[in-house]
Amino acid sequence: MDAETGAVIVALGAGVSGLAVGIIGLVQANKARGDAREANGIAVEANRLSAEANELSRSSHEREFERHDVAWQGKWTAAGEYTVRNTGESTAYRGRVVVTVDGAEATKAFEELASDETLVFSFPQAAESWHEEEAERLAYLHNSEQARRTRASGIGSTFADRPFVREPAQPSHSIWGRAVWETRLGTTKNDEWDHRMASVAPE
Repeated sequence: MDAETGAVIVALGAGVSGLAVGIIGLVQANKARGDAREANGIAVEANRLSAEANELSRSSHEREFERHDVAWQGKWTAAGEYTVRNTGESTAYRGRVVVTVDGAEATKAFEELASDETLVFSFPQAAESWHEEEAERLAYLHNSEQARRTRASGIGSTFADRPFVREPAQPSHSIWGRAVWETRLGTTKNDEWDHRMASVAPE
């Protein structure tokens, strides 16, 4: 083998070695780029999770110290018409109110109920009860007046001669209510009221 052939072989070997080194370098570079992309993706996801955690922590803190003033008051505004009012200063959101009168139940749902706004419930049986009780009360007043006049006129000088006037029975109705609602930031609230021996007379 002459010198020229030897040089060619050496050059060829060097070229092959260089090619191999280049391929290895290319593979390593691609792997490094892939690792970098993966690391970048992990970093992005970590940042997203961290931002969500911070937002949840902030929201939780705000809900904990959120100023919220909602109060409920129910009363009879007409015969058989029970009105529930938000007497607080804040708005109630995404809620419902359930009212039960002598076993009869009615429910109202709402998206928003601002301060001083109302929900009106209808109870026909309560209206009938009130009309009967009112008739008894008026009859009692009438009979009492007649008895007074009888005594004043001197008729019926003995106790047995005096007209007997039966007093009307005291109201004995049961009124129960429950309100469930959310604050502006989504905190769930609830309230209940329970009235025994209650009247159904309009106020």
